[in-house]
Amino acid sequence: MGGEKTLSLTELLQQSRQLNAQLGSRADLPNIHLGLDQIEAQSRKIAQTRATPFALGANNDSKAHYFLANGGIDASGLADTINQTNIANAFEPLQPMSDTDVDSYLRHSREQIILSAIEESRRETMADFHRNLAKAQTRDWEAQKVRILEELGQHTHYGGGQQSSSRLGMSTSRNFSQSSGITVGGARSGKYLAVVERLNAHRIDSVPFAIASALGEAARSSLTAPASGVDSTFSQDLYESWLALASLVGEENVVDGEFLRDAIRERQYAAAYLGNASSTAAAWLGREGRDLRTCLTSGALKYLQKYFNNLIDARIASNPIKAQLGGKPTTLGKIVAFERVAFADRDGRWPSELEVIQTEHGSTPVWATIFYLLSTGNEKEALEFVIKNEDAIRSLDSTTGGAGGFSSYFQAWLGNADHILSKPIRDRFVTEYNSRFRGTFGGDTIDGFKLTLFKLIGRIDINKNFPSVVSKDTETWLWVQLNLVRETTVEEASSEFGDALRDRLTLEDLGSRVVKLGERHFDPKNNRPIHYFTILLLSGQFERAIAHLYSRSQYQVDAVNFASALTYYGLLRVPSLEKASHAMILTSTVDATTGQEIMMLDFAKLIQKYVRLFSRTDVKGALQYIYLICLNADCASPIKEEQIAKCHELIRALVIETRQYFELLGDVRNDGVKTPGVIENSLSLIKLADSKEFLTNIVGAAAAQSEAENRTKDAILLYNIAEEYDRVLDVVNRQLGVSLIEPPTRASQETISPDSSLTKVDDIAQLAKAILQSYERQNQILRLVSRKKRETCQTLLTLKECFDLFSRNELEKSLSTIESLDLIPLHGDMVTITRKAESFKDVDEGIAKNLSEILLLVMNCISKLYQTLKSSPFGDSNRHQRLADYRSMARGLMLFAGMLRLRIEPSTFAQLTRLDVYLH
Repeated sequence: MGGEKTLSLTELLQQSRQLNAQLGSRADLPNIHLGLDQIEAQSRKIAQTRATPFALGANNDSKAHYFLANGGIDASGLADTINQTNIANAFEPLQPMSDTDVDSYLRHSREQIILSAIEESRRETMADFHRNLAKAQTRDWEAQKVRILEELGQHTHYGGGQQSSSRLGMSTSRNFSQSSGITVGGARSGKYLAVVERLNAHRIDSVPFAIASALGEAARSSLTAPASGVDSTFSQDLYESWLALASLVGEENVVDGEFLRDAIRERQYAAAYLGNASSTAAAWLGREGRDLRTCLTSGALKYLQKYFNNLIDARIASNPIKAQLGGKPTTLGKIVAFERVAFADRDGRWPSELEVIQTEHGSTPVWATIFYLLSTGNEKEALEFVIKNEDAIRSLDSTTGGAGGFSSYFQAWLGNADHILSKPIRDRFVTEYNSRFRGTFGGDTIDGFKLTLFKLIGRIDINKNFPSVVSKDTETWLWVQLNLVRETTVEEASSEFGDALRDRLTLEDLGSRVVKLGERHFDPKNNRPIHYFTILLLSGQFERAIAHLYSRSQYQVDAVNFASALTYYGLLRVPSLEKASHAMILTSTVDATTGQEIMMLDFAKLIQKYVRLFSRTDVKGALQYIYLICLNADCASPIKEEQIAKCHELIRALVIETRQYFELLGDVRNDGVKTPGVIENSLSLIKLADSKEFLTNIVGAAAAQSEAENRTKDAILLYNIAEEYDRVLDVVNRQLGVSLIEPPTRASQETISPDSSLTKVDDIAQLAKAILQSYERQNQILRLVSRKKRETCQTLLTLKECFDLFSRNELEKSLSTIESLDLIPLHGDMVTITRKAESFKDVDEGIAKNLSEILLLVMNCISKLYQTLKSSPFGDSNRHQRLADYRSMARGLMLFAGMLRLRIEPSTFAQLTRLDVYLH
């Protein structure tokens, strides 16, 4: 190229040999060592190359010789040299060692051991890395899986394995009605929340509150509002469910949620329903549980009686002409009027299977009338009707005449508080039953109401099917079943009923029967989505009822509030953490003592899922529901402790997520004045004895969680509210150390008034200043704070100021400020600098880890001041002295840095050295 000389191959070869010879004579250059694997690989390649003929053939080989010869290279001679090369000792030490050269042998062995140790360390480090990575991924995945399952759980079925048919797809109109239910759920949720707020206010004052009645009125008012868009059947069914629950728990004499008398207390049924730690079912199956089941059965029957009365009124109103009720209706007159609408044809004729007698109301179906008088709770009127028409009833069938006829049996049955016939009377009654219904008579010609009454009074064949006239309607069938329920033990049943043990029926048995029949049996057309829920409630299957209702998306809000009401009265079993499910809210266990299956519903998970929907928009409303979790604080261990912990956990999460510290936890102003938050006013609801426990369990724990999640400002504010002042300075100092060299912000220049809230301060340096000033004004706090941590905080703030001054090119002020700290020795003899370097090990980590930046800052200040003074055209008598002072400072700094070289980054030391050179 151009005038450059072109070198031949021979000259290149000679130059390379000379270069190699020159390198070989250099003692300061290390020999190049290849690894054993590399040497072996290259040796095999060379051997393979030598053993394999050239693929290009002899012609190409001769051309290559000719070409190399033109370049002055003797290819044949080089080939002979290569062939004569002995590589047998290729893996021996580079310098031969004699058998007596112990020092060389030890040195070689030491090098091999070091290399082996390094390789082994590398392998162990990589293995540890992959092992820890796998653990971290597994841990993160498990946490993420729980969150995913919880999210998916909001849109899946929770019926404990029983799939709801309504989720398989309905007609267009059906889907529309369900969609509209979701829309109204938002309106209901607001009215429900107002009731829950009232409930918690009553709980704080230890005043009973009729929660079921109040929530029912809230549901009714929202569902019947104009333009609600909800199907009237759905609306009425939901309201009926609330009425059923209110009756079950015994809420009577209630006006606007307030008991006028006979109040039901908070957790009144918990002891009997929840049991103890040794056996969940022990109390439930004992005397307390039997009394509670009797009470629940009575409440269910009272609800059904009201239901039938309302139904009769509605049917009469639907066809008043056919009913022929009259001007002053009596109870009996209303029943007969209802029967005309329900059973008579257009001409007023009764169905042939109904047995009819003549009364003051004309032709009357006798057994149906007795049945409906009983089902509406009019037992006195029913007895009067039987006695008054005894002769007419006797004439219907001579077999019922017997000893006193039906009237005597009926009087004996109603006369017993538990509706039980004595054994002699029952024996005679069973005989007549067998004669009448198990003889030649029977079939469809039998009056179904008559057969039902005989089975009911005598408790005969109660586990067999009842006539269709009463079994085709769910409420009627359930009323009959509840009337047959007796909470007796096996021994009591045997002694009382003799051979009727097979006809024993408890509320638990009835609930199992309802579950076995399933939703399809009670709602075959699938057009009453809440109907099965009500049946489960009335049969005492509370956990299954809530899970079923929650599986319907348009009723999830209602399910949460039904669960809240049941929990308030102690009628909802919750699982321990060990038995809880990640995805399902409904779980079951087998009681260790009785072997009975016990259903449990995760109330805390239900609340967590619910408040997640609106916690950001209504944090106070979310708190009201979270408070309800601690209703289970009277459960046996470990459920008691777990429920309280879960409540506190959700409160902390709510605080951290919404960051509404002032409203929720209170605030501490810059002057130290405290204002309580809404949570502190409700400590009794979350089972905290006083403000000290509140600060420790809620605020302090939330602060620790924020610190662990690197929410530094949150942690500072929370620790300050929690009165953990040393922890405040720990976090402040750590964060100041992290942000020490960051450029100043506009917020850092603003001043903070003493009466302002610390939550409004965004800059970490400003926040640290405000906290220090606040502590220094309060002697009671100052005595509790570590002096060293306060001094560290002040040092970091001063260093922060130095960096800010340097960024504004105020070099002299920055240098003098850092000199005032006496942190970096810029003057003094070797002994002074050495002592300062030794004492640096006691410096706080926030300062120590910034040592490189601090030294660079100081050296840059010295260097720039020196260069500015040196290049200045103006001078004075002190100029040389000041230049000498700068050089002396730099020398002192370099001595100090040299003593702490292991703490300084290598690149930093190189920069310091370069700057120091420019000063001399």
